[in-house]
Amino acid sequence: MSVNSTLSQYTKLLLGQQACSGQQTADVSWWPKQSTWESSDLNVGYWSTDNEAWYQKPLQKICEYNEKGKPSYHSASDWQKALKYCKDATKKACNYATQAAEHWLINHM
Repeated sequence: MSVNSTLSQYTKLLLGQQACSGQQTADVSWWPKQSTWESSDLNVGYWSTDNEAWYQKPLQKICEYNEKGKPSYHSASDWQKALKYCKDATKKACNYATQAAEHWLINHM
Protein backbone atom coordinates (compact mmCIF):
# COMPACT_ATOMS: atom_id res chain seq x y z
CA MET A 1 0.00 0.00 0.00
CA SER A 2 1.43 3.38 -1.00
CA VAL A 3 1.83 6.38 1.28
CA ASN A 4 -0.67 8.39 -0.81
CA SER A 5 -3.21 5.59 -0.60
CA THR A 6 -2.75 5.35 3.17
CA LEU A 7 -3.09 9.14 3.59
CA SER A 8 -6.21 9.11 1.43
CA GLN A 9 -7.75 6.39 3.61
CA TYR A 10 -6.91 8.31 6.81
CA THR A 11 -8.37 11.51 5.35
CA LYS A 12 -11.59 9.69 4.51
CA LEU A 13 -11.69 8.24 8.00
CA LEU A 14 -11.20 11.66 9.64
CA LEU A 15 -13.87 13.25 7.46
CA GLY A 16 -16.25 10.37 8.05
CA GLN A 17 -16.51 9.76 4.31
CA GLN A 18 -18.49 6.80 3.11
CA ALA A 19 -19.90 5.64 -0.19
CA CYS A 20 -23.63 5.04 0.04
CA SER A 21 -25.16 2.86 -2.60
CA GLY A 22 -28.67 2.30 -3.77
CA GLN A 23 -29.72 2.90 -7.32
CA GLN A 24 -26.87 5.40 -7.51
CA THR A 25 -23.67 5.72 -5.50
CA ALA A 26 -22.98 8.92 -3.56
CA ASP A 27 -20.02 9.97 -1.45
CA VAL A 28 -21.16 11.42 1.84
CA SER A 29 -19.20 12.71 4.81
CA TRP A 30 -19.41 14.26 8.26
CA TRP A 31 -17.32 17.22 7.07
CA PRO A 32 -16.89 18.95 3.72
CA LYS A 33 -14.04 17.90 1.48
CA GLN A 34 -11.02 20.18 1.48
CA SER A 35 -11.77 21.48 -2.02
CA THR A 36 -15.35 22.35 -0.99
CA TRP A 37 -14.11 24.19 2.10
CA GLU A 38 -11.45 26.08 0.15
CA SER A 39 -14.01 27.39 -2.34
CA SER A 40 -16.52 28.33 0.37
CA ASP A 41 -17.43 31.74 1.75
CA LEU A 42 -16.07 30.74 5.15
CA ASN A 43 -12.54 30.21 3.85
CA VAL A 44 -11.07 33.59 4.80
CA GLY A 45 -7.51 32.42 5.36
CA TYR A 46 -7.74 31.90 9.12
CA TRP A 47 -10.07 30.25 11.63
CA SER A 48 -12.57 32.98 12.52
CA THR A 49 -15.31 33.17 15.13
CA ASP A 50 -17.79 32.63 12.28
CA ASN A 51 -15.90 29.47 11.31
CA GLU A 52 -16.11 28.20 14.88
CA ALA A 53 -19.84 29.00 15.11
CA TRP A 54 -20.45 27.16 11.84
CA TYR A 55 -18.25 24.21 12.92
CA GLN A 56 -20.20 23.70 16.14
CA LYS A 57 -23.45 22.94 14.25
CA PRO A 58 -22.23 19.85 12.33
CA LEU A 59 -20.23 18.79 15.37
CA GLN A 60 -23.41 18.79 17.44
CA LYS A 61 -25.12 16.63 14.79
CA ILE A 62 -22.24 14.15 14.91
CA CYS A 63 -22.57 13.96 18.71
CA GLU A 64 -26.33 13.43 18.35
CA TYR A 65 -25.55 10.59 15.92
CA ASN A 66 -23.73 8.82 18.71
CA GLU A 67 -26.76 9.24 20.98
CA LYS A 68 -29.56 8.49 18.47
CA GLY A 69 -27.82 6.11 16.11
CA LYS A 70 -28.69 8.25 13.05
CA PRO A 71 -25.88 9.31 10.75
CA SER A 72 -25.56 12.99 9.87
CA TYR A 73 -23.68 12.55 6.62
CA HIS A 74 -24.02 15.06 3.78
CA SER A 75 -23.23 14.90 0.08
CA ALA A 76 -20.80 17.29 -1.60
CA SER A 77 -23.67 19.40 -2.96
CA ASP A 78 -25.25 19.54 0.52
CA TRP A 79 -21.94 20.80 1.91
CA GLN A 80 -21.69 23.45 -0.82
CA LYS A 81 -25.14 24.74 0.12
CA ALA A 82 -24.34 24.65 3.84
CA LEU A 83 -21.15 26.66 3.27
CA LYS A 84 -22.89 29.51 1.43
CA TYR A 85 -22.60 31.56 4.55
CA CYS A 86 -23.91 35.10 4.19
CA LYS A 87 -22.51 35.37 0.69
CA ASP A 88 -24.07 38.77 0.04
CA ALA A 89 -22.90 40.15 3.38
CA THR A 90 -19.40 38.78 2.78
CA LYS A 91 -19.23 40.45 -0.64
CA LYS A 92 -20.49 43.76 0.77
CA ALA A 93 -17.93 43.64 3.58
CA CYS A 94 -15.11 42.89 1.13
CA ASN A 95 -16.23 45.69 -1.18
CA TYR A 96 -16.43 48.12 1.73
CA ALA A 97 -12.95 47.14 2.94
CA THR A 98 -11.56 47.56 -0.58
CA GLN A 99 -13.17 50.99 -0.95
CA ALA A 100 -11.91 52.09 2.45
CA ALA A 101 -8.38 50.95 1.60
CA GLU A 102 -8.47 52.72 -1.76
CA HIS A 103 -9.76 55.90 -0.11
CA TRP A 104 -7.00 55.80 2.50
CA LEU A 105 -4.31 55.22 -0.13
CA ILE A 106 -5.57 58.08 -2.29
CA ASN A 107 -5.66 60.50 0.67
CA HIS A 108 -2.40 59.44 2.33
CA MET A 109 -0.04 58.66 -0.54
